[in-house]
Amino acid sequence: SYGIESAVSQGGAFFCVLFLCVFGLLWALPQALMTAELSTAFPKNGSSLYWIESGLGRRWALVAAVCLNIGQALDMAVYPGLLTSYLGVLWPAVAADARVAFSVQAGVVLAQAAFNVLGLEVLTSVSYATMALALFPFVALPVVAAAQRRGRLSGTWVGSTSGDGHRKAPEGRAGQGRN
Repeated sequence: SYGIESAVSQGGAFFCVLFLCVFGLLWALPQALMTAELSTAFPKNGSSLYWIESGLGRRWALVAAVCLNIGQALDMAVYPGLLTSYLGVLWPAVAADARVAFSVQAGVVLAQAAFNVLGLEVLTSVSYATMALALFPFVALPVVAAAQRRGRLSGTWVGSTSGDGHRKAPEGRAGQGRN
């Protein structure tokens, strides 16, 4: 979806993860340092708008606010469609029927609007729950992989392995490579 799959297949997992970490650090570190310095200089809630107003005046702060809102609206419009495409992999009926896909997308937008209307406390709780749900696979998969590696788990949902820890060959391919 984001091009990571082809990068891993072309360059290998190690170099792909290394590149993502180095690039992420090179991209985020200057922004984090700038934000920390300016937040210390302007200890107000209002993000970069106070910084822009102080440096360039009210007119450009207004232009920056409009641009930020337009950018956020366009960015947020991507996520319901992305969710629908991911759900279409799990449940093909979502991808096959445009009405079901639209219903899922509209439901996501309406739920987010309702959370915003209900207030900051509800929105914060939902954000924490969503974050936990998004991070769960990154916590669960290494645990499952470690348990599978030690031979504690086997079966089709985590893959069957032979006694030496190598994956068994699929049916009809016996004798090709390791079994």
